[in-house]
Amino acid sequence: MTAPSQVLKIRRPDDWHLHLRDGDMLKTVVPYTSEIYGRA
Repeated sequence: MTAPSQVLKIRRPDDWHLHLRDGDMLKTVVPYTSEIYGRA
């Protein structure tokens, strides 16, 4: 008898810790960050 395979799929990262910037850089990176990190 074989053991069942164990697979972990991370379909969408869920990291609440991120570093943001100020001003124009903030406006630039937030849209991309929110696409990847659902709770950002």
